[in-house]
Amino acid sequence: MIRDHWDHLVYLEKRITELEARIEAKAEPYLEMIEQIDSIPGIERTSAVTIFAEVGPHVAEMFPSDTQFASWAGVCPGNNESAGKRKKSKTMQGNKHLKGALCQAAWANSRSSNRIGQFFRRIRKRRGDKKKQTSPPRIC
Repeated sequence: MIRDHWDHLVYLEKRITELEARIEAKAEPYLEMIEQIDSIPGIERTSAVTIFAEVGPHVAEMFPSDTQFASWAGVCPGNNESAGKRKKSKTMQGNKHLKGALCQAAWANSRSSNRIGQFFRRIRKRRGDKKKQTSPPRIC
């Protein structure tokens, strides 16, 4: 039985290697754009390819503003306000693959010693873990 499981594991690893080669071949024409995404702190090569695959090369034409992109990705909070009081609300569903890659990059960046990580730790002291920031830090 162990031999069968081992053979299946070897088959799956071989299949993963083949799929990764196919992904790299498809991403070859867009290598420059993927490298730009990869240069963002907290994003590694796999996450950059995932983000590019979900968004595509013409993101500026599809989403005129960053708020529209965040809404489509499902990383902006819901707005449930009544009589001036804000109630709990969940985030939108959005694109689950893109949302997962962006959340993974954000958590990886939270542990870094760069400016974004420092900003996150300062906000976390005040609001606690896993809270959305009202205004993103200016990196420019």
